[in-house]
Amino acid sequence: DPDARVSSEISQSLKLAPLPWLLKDWPPPSLPHDAFWQLPVETRAERAEGLKNIPRSLQQETGTEFLYEAKQPPLYYWLGAAVLTLAKSASLTTRVFLLRLFGILLASLVVPIAYGIARDVSGSVDTALGAAAILTSMPGLFITISRVSNDSLAILLFSLATYCMMRLDPGTLKPWLYLGLTLGAGFLTKAYFVAALPAVFFVGVGTLWKARRQPRSSSVLFFIIALTLPLLISGWWYAQSLTSASGVWVDAGPTASLPFQTLITRLFAMDWWRAA
Repeated sequence: DPDARVSSEISQSLKLAPLPWLLKDWPPPSLPHDAFWQLPVETRAERAEGLKNIPRSLQQETGTEFLYEAKQPPLYYWLGAAVLTLAKSASLTTRVFLLRLFGILLASLVVPIAYGIARDVSGSVDTALGAAAILTSMPGLFITISRVSNDSLAILLFSLATYCMMRLDPGTLKPWLYLGLTLGAGFLTKAYFVAALPAVFFVGVGTLWKARRQPRSSSVLFFIIALTLPLLISGWWYAQSLTSASGVWVDAGPTASLPFQTLITRLFAMDWWRAA
């Protein structure tokens, strides 16, 4: 819901742990990193100890801060909830570390995928190893995937979708199925997965164009399946979110519930040429 709040456990942690600079105006005892490291050593140690010893019972109580980015699709959070069942009784810092490690392990699968893509494109094992090595040395990428965030899963699924597109065959259904399933999982992970659709369309049409010696009807059917699967897998979430007061994007979601017919009317009123 739009008015969902974090737990009291999270609220308490935000008063003890150093916060990003963007939250520098939060009232005391919250502090940004810059101010936190100016505190005496003893005070920092006390706050660190307090962070580790927040009562577990506060997980079940409602805090004061709003739930940040509550409108994200659910797939990553379902997986994260499953991971957290392994550490129900652990401290908050341990659980956060576990989720960070989970995100890093997920996104690390990008390395073999990148190797496979580069090897197929270049035909060179050395080039493929170099491409994979570059990925592992990108600090910005590592910072992104080491947060508790659905970006780690989205990066993996985007890479997997790229690999699936390279494997499309006009006469074989499996690669199209794998692409559709990957896109469906992607849309259930991040709304920005819509950016993959132009590439899918371009590659799909190109693959069909090459299918001159094959039955085009079956190839077109494969393409339709690949585009329909994401809708079947994730459409329910977008239909629910776009018509409710808690829309997909904070600044674009309606402030009150909308009937689906109104959404369709607005769809046709959009200046799509300018958007393109």
